[in-house]
Amino acid sequence: MRGSFLAFMLGWALSGLGALLVVFAGLAAVLAEPWLPFLLAGACAVLPGVPLLLSGNPAAEPGRRASLLAVLLLWLLFPLFGSLPFLFGGQLGPLDAFFEAMSGFSTAGATVLGDPGVIPQSLLLYRSLTQWLGGIGILIVFVAVFPQLGIAGRQLFVGEEPGPKEDRVSPRLRFASGALLAVYASLTALCFLAYWLGGMGGLTALSYAFVTLSAGGFASLAPEQAVFELPAHLVTGSVFMVLAGTNFTLQYRAWHGRLGELFRDVEFRTYLTVIAAGSLLLFFLLSGRETLLTAVFQGISTVTTTGFTTPGMSDWPAAAQLLAMALMFAGGSAGSAAGGIRIMRWLIVLRSTGREVERLLHPRAALPLKVGHRLITPEVLRSVAAFFTLYVLLTAVSTVFLTFSGLDLVTSASAALSSVGLVGYGFTSSGALLEFAALPEAAKGILIFDMYAGRLEIVTLAVLFVPGFWRLPRRRRSAS
Repeated sequence: MRGSFLAFMLGWALSGLGALLVVFAGLAAVLAEPWLPFLLAGACAVLPGVPLLLSGNPAAEPGRRASLLAVLLLWLLFPLFGSLPFLFGGQLGPLDAFFEAMSGFSTAGATVLGDPGVIPQSLLLYRSLTQWLGGIGILIVFVAVFPQLGIAGRQLFVGEEPGPKEDRVSPRLRFASGALLAVYASLTALCFLAYWLGGMGGLTALSYAFVTLSAGGFASLAPEQAVFELPAHLVTGSVFMVLAGTNFTLQYRAWHGRLGELFRDVEFRTYLTVIAAGSLLLFFLLSGRETLLTAVFQGISTVTTTGFTTPGMSDWPAAAQLLAMALMFAGGSAGSAAGGIRIMRWLIVLRSTGREVERLLHPRAALPLKVGHRLITPEVLRSVAAFFTLYVLLTAVSTVFLTFSGLDLVTSASAALSSVGLVGYGFTSSGALLEFAALPEAAKGILIFDMYAGRLEIVTLAVLFVPGFWRLPRRRRSAS
């Protein structure tokens, strides 16, 4: 019964992706663009998806191992099958196509596709939609849309939900995930209208709305068109990137008349403080090279891990580029579309450090660990400590392996930090923006793994390296 649920979940996922690709084949035909790559990719996804769906059982309750496997396999299979339109269309080879799809579904935003100005609009829109799906979390979307999952979806939701787990939207799983999806979709629609009214074409505005709310950052216009040199687009992008990096639970409550909870939340206030301080310091370090609005936009883009870039970034002084790399460590709020370490984890670590320093003065004092009004349990503290350890370890090890692939130390560290944090841009040792398409194949393979691990928040992936995960549970002896 447990194994049959895993088959059902994977079947639904691949069948849904196949149906989506068929829809894009129709869109491409309407736009007089190549439609066969989408149709072939859809068929490739449906062929294994339908048999898995028919062999599964939606009523089965998965164990912890099956739930984790569903999370791990979905975030691997979606980019794998999602890469086929790039491959069948001839734009990219197998490795580059997988890199682009993994960057899309993980919302990293690093691209090897080349000049968007020569790519079919239907493919650019599809690429942006991969980030939109990744931003809310494929599993949350499926739980909201497919009520057949019932109780079985609860453990999957827990496995996918980003950030510390002490705050739930609601114990009613379908209502909770549906509420998050409603907020996410509504903000996307508002973002689309703002871009469109600001002068973007319809499909381009939709593409940028997808990548802004998902904190993904894929570009859908050629660099020479300089979309983010227009003040209206800078303001729109800044506002909705801030919302993309804000806890969607709090936004849902704010939409229902509980706006005060948003501004009383210590994580949200700290998040805004980090953005403001980082942007103002960046403006100061740029010494007039960028306007204040551009500096704020770029600070928000980096903190929220959206990764939008502006044309002048290659001319930034070293101090400004170093600050941008430091801001990559911040991340957005827990329960948001942003990647990175996330503000809540930083607050927990800093409060825990302060408590230990205070304990030196008062060794027998009872010092509960609190962040705002939340009491942080030892379980949450242990999970945050494990995350920090694995995050730093993965970034460091990836940097070493990237240097083995032929990159210099600065480029390796920047690429690793950007990919693990799902930011999507980096710098070379010369100060130029990192061109992911020019990287060696070995380096691209390492960064694919980094993006995969970063989207799963590392700890979920690390369980694969625990021997007990692969050990079958012993059967209980019957009572004599």
